[in-house]
Formats: sequence, structure tokens, C-alpha cells
Amino acid sequence: MDISGSMYRFNSQDKRLDRLLQVTAMIMESLQGFEQKFSYSIVGHSGDSPEIPLVDYASPPKNAKERLQILEKMSAHSQYCSSGDTTVQATQWAVSRL
Repeated sequence: MDISGSMYRFNSQDKRLDRLLQVTAMIMESLQGFEQKFSYSIVGHSGDSPEIPLVDYASPPKNAKERLQILEKMSAHSQYCSSGDTTVQATQWAVSRL
């Protein structure tokens, strides 16, 4: 997930961060109750790092409060992270991890 500063900065123009948070919420909601069937993780990237763990395979969010905390972490990170682009490094990391 792109949680870079540009997501926060340009959100007022095109709502890109709002849409990312909505999609992330829908993904987590759709997998709720299927933990025995599906294992997933969610990782962000920004100018700070190409690997910002948000949801670990071993501990998906159990309820609405935990899902909200993940979304709040994403939003706060995009507001306060360093500038820079680690998209390529994040993609390389994700491919090697899989």
C-alpha cells in the first residue's frame, strides 16, 4: 500500500488516500471470518521504508477496532513520513517475499 507523503499531500485534490483507506478496509472486511481459509498480510511503503508492516500473516485484525487502528496508522504515517519514493524497492521486496 502506498502510504507516502504524496498520498496525504494530494488527498485534498483527488481523494487518493481516502480511496486507498476504503479499499484497505474492504479487503480486511471481506476476509473477516475466513482466517482458516486465507492468510494475508498488508505492507505499506513510503519515503521512510519500502517495508512498513501493517497486517501480519499470523495476526489479522480480529474486529472493527483493530481494522480502524490499521487505517489510522496508514493515515498518520502518510502525514508524517519523509519524502521519497520506494515503489521499486517495495515491489522487489514483495516479489522476493512471495
